[in-house]
Amino acid sequence: MTRTEIWLRLMHVSELYGDAMLSIANLLIQQRQIDKTLLQNAGLTSRQAERFLTVPQKALDDAQHWLEQPHHHLILAGSARYPAQLNAIADYPGAFFVAGDPECLQNFQLGVVGSRTPSWYGERWGAFVL
Repeated sequence: MTRTEIWLRLMHVSELYGDAMLSIANLLIQQRQIDKTLLQNAGLTSRQAERFLTVPQKALDDAQHWLEQPHHHLILAGSARYPAQLNAIADYPGAFFVAGDPECLQNFQLGVVGSRTPSWYGERWGAFVL
């Protein structure tokens, strides 16, 4: 199993993120053979291990095809391209997809969390800031 396939499979496992995802990925990348027992010994629950092993081949193929396109990237936690600000949160994603220039992730960012039905106050400040 390639490193990329391992990461793609881990991204399909629910309730797995941050340091746990990174350490499991690093362990799995070193293995010749990956089975349910190894996955559970690495820290996955039985259900998570089953999910890892049963990711549909079409989902993996689609992701691989997407990654082969120009300016498409898979950014991995622990890599130089991974944004330090994102790594600072408790449950940071172990990996994510980027379409475009991944270097822009190193710039300061502003995140706005909104609502489809904002209060008048939220709508006013959202319009002001954006």
